[in-house]
Amino acid sequence: MLKDKQYEMDIVVTFIRGEYMKPMKRRSEESEESERDTVYSHPFILCSMNKTQDPKKELLFDYVEKEFKYNFVVDPIINLKQPVSGFLFPCFTDNAADVNHVLYSAGKAYELNYHFIEEVLNAEETIY
Repeated sequence: MLKDKQYEMDIVVTFIRGEYMKPMKRRSEESEESERDTVYSHPFILCSMNKTQDPKKELLFDYVEKEFKYNFVVDPIINLKQPVSGFLFPCFTDNAADVNHVLYSAGKAYELNYHFIEEVLNAEETIY
């Protein structure tokens, strides 16, 4: 992902492995089975690429020593509200996993990263 493309800012890549669960049938009032007893289970991988930001530099007043001090925060802040790009594999079509498709998400709607789509995901652009 980061081999051929150089970003102007620091990037954090996050992978999440999850499971999509859907009940197999509707629950009947007469049955003692719970709707959680029988489910369709579909594992998935979600990837998100996010920018990092330096924390704000602040002055704090120390009441004990009665002086202003700099507030040093070393850890960068990950901007989770505006991902640079990401993907979901496999896609879900009619509540079933579709391993022939990858859902790609770009940071801006009309600025796709074609290198990422073709080289990393090994996919072609298709919009439905």
